[in-house]
Amino acid sequence: MMASAAQRTPFASDAEAIAWCARLRRSSLFRRRSAFAELARVFQSAPAPESINGTTDIGMVAAPLGLPVDALVRCFFNTGFWLHKKFDADERRGINGFARWFRVLAPAAFPGGKFRLAADRLWGVRFANERTESLVFPGKEVFTIDYRSPETTLPMRAAVDEAVQISPNVSLCLGLAAARGRAVALLWFTLARSEIRADRAA
Repeated sequence: MMASAAQRTPFASDAEAIAWCARLRRSSLFRRRSAFAELARVFQSAPAPESINGTTDIGMVAAPLGLPVDALVRCFFNTGFWLHKKFDADERRGINGFARWFRVLAPAAFPGGKFRLAADRLWGVRFANERTESLVFPGKEVFTIDYRSPETTLPMRAAVDEAVQISPNVSLCLGLAAARGRAVALLWFTLARSEIRADRAA
């Protein structure tokens, strides 16, 4: 799924990365400053993947905009509506995967998202990928999941996610809102193969 960069990842195994993500997800509720400092430190120490290919699962870690917002985002993700990001490494593009039941709400939540139903998943809201410099950590190379296109559905048009590889099959991502030369951090999350499920680790 993930083509490794030459630099060593912070965690040698996916199990270590999973345990770390689970610990940070809990500690970010009670020791927020130290938790976010640790997330930033690991993010900056990890390499950008050369590419990502295939379907990944999304797992929330924490939202840095204050505890009430964090709690709201956790409730939001706990509904299980936003499940996957599917990447095409050759095309350097991808698409988001949602729960089938979200098809009723999708047109209102993401107008113009060009959704299609396939089996038990709803797919829509496309993005582009490239390796570039981080918007929040100058000099740091990251793998971007970029929605900043006139063709993107309006609520996502300022969104860009930055990803680094923290173990062989787990990436740590920082979701940003970027406009007019500024970037605001909105969400820390993971991408992993479906059998990994970094956000569900005990």
